[in-house]
Amino acid sequence: MRAAAASGEKVLRWFESEIVTASGKVVARVRKQLYVQLKPKAH
Repeated sequence: MRAAAASGEKVLRWFESEIVTASGKVVARVRKQLYVQLKPKAH
């Protein structure tokens, strides 16, 4: 993501995870989007 944002453009990426019990049963699915943009350098 850092390389993709190096030009100063915004980068949007989706991440997904499953929450499982000790026995392996899926109890939840989580989907999260991250927005990354490098801050301009101070002068």
